[in-house]
Amino acid sequence: MLPVLGLVAAAAASASTDPGGFAWKTATPAETGLRAAPLEALAERIRSDPEINIHSVLVVRHGKLVFEEYFRGTDEAWGEDLGQIQFNRNTLHDLRSVTKSVTSAVVGIAIAEGRIPGVDTSAFELFPAYADHLAPNKARLTLHHILTMSAGLDWFEPPDYANPGNDEIRMISSPDPVAFTLGRSFRTPPGEAFEYNGGLPTLLGYLLEEAYGQRGDELFSQKLFLPLGISDYEFHANANGLLAYASGLRLTPRAMAKLGLLYLQKGIWMGRQLLPEAWVASSLTPHLPSSWTPGYGYQWWIMKFTGEVGDVWVPAAIGNGHQRIFILEPQGMVVVVTAGHYNEARIKFDGIDMLIEHVFPAAGLNDMRFVPRDRH
Repeated sequence: MLPVLGLVAAAAASASTDPGGFAWKTATPAETGLRAAPLEALAERIRSDPEINIHSVLVVRHGKLVFEEYFRGTDEAWGEDLGQIQFNRNTLHDLRSVTKSVTSAVVGIAIAEGRIPGVDTSAFELFPAYADHLAPNKARLTLHHILTMSAGLDWFEPPDYANPGNDEIRMISSPDPVAFTLGRSFRTPPGEAFEYNGGLPTLLGYLLEEAYGQRGDELFSQKLFLPLGISDYEFHANANGLLAYASGLRLTPRAMAKLGLLYLQKGIWMGRQLLPEAWVASSLTPHLPSSWTPGYGYQWWIMKFTGEVGDVWVPAAIGNGHQRIFILEPQGMVVVVTAGHYNEARIKFDGIDMLIEHVFPAAGLNDMRFVPRDRH
């Protein structure tokens, strides 16, 4: 469980207000070529079993919202118990590590604007104020390694965030999360292996604040949220006041769907290239295998499914508690899931089950199976 250390940024507007001028177009599943029955069965399955504790499921196809269901369940906000909630389209929800994918998007914008140097830049150039924490061999550490979770730093972050030895919890509570992260010794050479590390998106957030001279909530709003018409959000902070770029965002499911649609549309939003197309491609490219998926991009997990139609690659933004943004590019779909399974390693019905048993069949893809990382 994450310690509750304070909410330092929040903005709100009425549900009808969309400062980006965007309004969702809606359609029935059939109007976009989907079968409705598997999706209807999904909603009934969730409602009939409280243990599933899924809070929302949204499906977007060809830019239209074709399925949007909200449910009742237990929830929390960054470790604070909220009890039973009846969710709706205006309810903010913890993103947890989906925040990492959002942070990566803003980094892509900053690089395109020349505020942050390219992905091959060394840590010595990126963090001059922390030179004392960078041993000479850390010259090999680059922004690319930070983005792909391949920094090679000695880091302990099990799924149990109640464990006091968890390095993300220690980082959150430390007086300087950047120093805490950069001061770790190498376990493996940078770029050699994936190692999940909540300190790395914290480094990204620090770079953004230094590059623009702004707090992250203001920067995210200016560069990403307002252009997308997202005006209602919250952003939690670490103990020293630095925003929690690894896990601190709270958004509505519709806002999550907009982020997924932005990537599906190769960074274009309402005719504007909001996110560089090359950054989207690099973000969703499997640069190396993760701990459990065949690929990991720039703070995006790259999942693989296979069946009679062949392989289907599904980039996913993934957060503790079972928060998900799935991008099914060949099918022109975005799937959003929010839930309340925080710190649970296994759950009764997860996003993979949902895709295989309901979403893929709705798109005419039957008998699909998940392909985990090949460890040979």
